[in-house]
Amino acid sequence: MASQDPRWSGVLRFAPLLMVPMLVLSIVTLACSIAYVRTFDGRPLDENRVRYRGVKPPTTAMLAFYGCTAPFLTLLYAPSILFLHLRSLLSPLVALLTSLLVWLGWTTQLAFWTNCEEVSEDMSGQQPSCPQYALSLRRDFESLPARKVRFALGWVIWAGLLIFVAASAAALFKGKRSSKHERKMSKMEDYPTHSEVEPLP
Repeated sequence: MASQDPRWSGVLRFAPLLMVPMLVLSIVTLACSIAYVRTFDGRPLDENRVRYRGVKPPTTAMLAFYGCTAPFLTLLYAPSILFLHLRSLLSPLVALLTSLLVWLGWTTQLAFWTNCEEVSEDMSGQQPSCPQYALSLRRDFESLPARKVRFALGWVIWAGLLIFVAASAAALFKGKRSSKHERKMSKMEDYPTHSEVEPLP
């Protein structure tokens, strides 16, 4: 059910409801990322696939940070937006700023996944931004269906958040324009009408 908040009027009142599919997709993506962590946690590295010798195997925290950060943030973010919207407490400015931050987080997350898992292995190995443990585990993870599902859903979430960023910006602009119009009408009402002007003695 859409909120009756006048700040989200017209078709824009349905924009925060994008968080419903975003929530579902983030749960699935997070599950795929957890599968990544559980599969490779404690597995020794293949030193033939890393640039530097002496690279230590990743800890559970490192694997979780690499695979689960953006999905986990979305899992917290989407219900918060829905709650505020249904309570008519969601400010377009807050929605714009927070959605932009989460979208940038997904942009960074997908950049790592693309760089480390999708481009050719030779190119990945030349990128300093790609963690060495991700290069070592890449070939083993490529055979898991969870990798393709996680990557595809990540881009869907990225696109959905971008739409919500645009909708929040539109709601903010619409609200400012409405406020400006109301102030203008208020000033016009302050001027006395002809009937209110007292005739000169």
